[in-house]
Amino acid sequence: MEDSPIRAIQILKREDRLWGRLIEAYHMNEILTPIEAGLYLNVHARTIYRLAKKGMVPARKVGGHWRFSKAALDKWLLEDSAQRQDCDKPCEPLPKAR
Repeated sequence: MEDSPIRAIQILKREDRLWGRLIEAYHMNEILTPIEAGLYLNVHARTIYRLAKKGMVPARKVGGHWRFSKAALDKWLLEDSAQRQDCDKPCEPLPKAR
């Protein structure tokens, strides 16, 4: 029974390493589902679907399911921001989530 606190510490350290790996794998994920893309862009998943169907956001259908590249979304946001700054007239706003 003397080693039970030591064993508990070893288990906690192991769990911390596992959680660290899980978080790292999540952050390395370059391909997003519509729900993940919505969370990433802070809009509703329906908005992501609508933008993808209209071709307004970079997306691909893979096996009948929409997928989004995190890098392509970042590039799209930066390009869209630059275009908005170059407008002489008022630019159209991005679609809002319902």
